Amino acid sequence: MYARIITSQTQPGKTDEATRIWNESVVPILRQQKGFVGAYMVGDRATGKGVVMTLWEGEDDAQAIDTSGVYQRSIALFAQVLAGPPTREQYEVLVKV
Repeated sequence: MYARIITSQTQPGKTDEATRIWNESVVPILRQQKGFVGAYMVGDRATGKGVVMTLWEGEDDAQAIDTSGVYQRSIALFAQVLAGPPTREQYEVLVKV
């Protein structure tokens, strides 16, 4: 299993809007992707800092988000709420409890 970690910063007062966009627009897209296992969105409303972790069955499934353009289209949905570009990383899940 592989995890994609996206760290972002919302503009002041935009955390609820970012959460709405995630739930209404991004989650349905993710659920349609091959190898998608699940996701978590965590954040701090006071600072606007947030982290999204998506889980994928295999490395190719995780990377397909980039090559298919899904990541780019999803991030574009947040253009009006993010304070800057998000960062992303990918890891192999070494232990699952």
